[in-house]
Amino acid sequence: MYSNLLARGRVAGARGGLLAVILPWMLAFGGVIGAAEPVATKPPLAKTVASKAAAEPLSAPLAIPTELAESLRPGPPKTVKQLRMLQDQVRRVVALGRPVTVAIEMNDSVGSGVIISADGLVLTAGHVSIEPNREVSVRFPDGHRVKGRSLGVNHELDCGMVRISVPPPSPDDDSSDSAVTGSLPAWPFLPIATEAPKPGDWVVVLGQPNGFVEGRNPPVRLGRVLSIDDQMINTDATLVGGDSGGPLFNLRGEVVGIHSKIGEQITSNYHVPVTAFRREWQRLNDGRMTGVPDGEDPDDWRPFAGLTLREVNGALVVTQVFPRRSAAEAGLLSGDILLEIDGKQPESLAEVDRTIRNSEPYTRVPVVIDRQGTKIELTLWLGRATTDFPGARLDNEDRR
Repeated sequence: MYSNLLARGRVAGARGGLLAVILPWMLAFGGVIGAAEPVATKPPLAKTVASKAAAEPLSAPLAIPTELAESLRPGPPKTVKQLRMLQDQVRRVVALGRPVTVAIEMNDSVGSGVIISADGLVLTAGHVSIEPNREVSVRFPDGHRVKGRSLGVNHELDCGMVRISVPPPSPDDDSSDSAVTGSLPAWPFLPIATEAPKPGDWVVVLGQPNGFVEGRNPPVRLGRVLSIDDQMINTDATLVGGDSGGPLFNLRGEVVGIHSKIGEQITSNYHVPVTAFRREWQRLNDGRMTGVPDGEDPDDWRPFAGLTLREVNGALVVTQVFPRRSAAEAGLLSGDILLEIDGKQPESLAEVDRTIRNSEPYTRVPVVIDRQGTKIELTLWLGRATTDFPGARLDNEDRR
């Protein structure tokens, strides 16, 4: 299904012609559920808890009233009472979801994300974070901006992770939580769902369409799941530019998906299910990368260590280390002798070359070197070859 989506869909952000239709509807609906309330003047804080306990999510999952749940099973609400019950439930979800819906800013590009842990782990779309180990800005709805860094990316599924790289602000001394002995500051967050939504389920969209806008809360849209498989959720909850990476919530306030792509039809809104993130969790958290961005040359994304080796009297000697590349960051120096790479003792330059080329970009590879008679263990976090770096396109067999 994913390949079909690529053929007929586009990254969320390319459907500007629909803004004239979507925005008035968003504003009208926003008036119903409270989109116009003032934005908080300080960065929101999660609950603080005893020092030996983990911070708790912001009161999710919510309970869904039995009468509301039963009224939604056959379809949309049929009475004014049922409609008001749905409205009240959406308001609760929005109240929880807005503080954790952030803008992801990276150079000239913008997207959205959602904080899902007290230590600042953010889920977003792969085409928003692009690649591991990039500096990003995470911007809260009140405009407060903090530094972050991208973790792993899966471009085949459009999954990405970012971690806020600064500690959360401490609670005010006069806050009710500050009286908790040994309390710890934590970022606000909401949990990801343990189960995937089903066709017909109501869902809430939040995001930062067209990027962060001063004085505007993340706009709200409501819709239902039209279809779902293990790679994509299709809903009629409209997405627009800048929503990519933002959260799709169920009526319990749990994150069930991350906004990914849109098609030509107003019902063609696609979200990566959190079940896909769960399958890739370890690789994403470890800063690994799968696939390359859509439309990019795979050769520009092959792994690259950033050093030159030469065989001297049977030894593999480092003759050059390129600045600001993997080898330099790992601490290798010109004159070092390579003894091991990835647990193996290479016997030739070709063997080193195969080891690097057969690795994925952003793989951590252990190496052992001899530096003036002393064995040293280092870790190469392989970067990627880029055309704007001298020597990135290797024309000599001794460059790696």
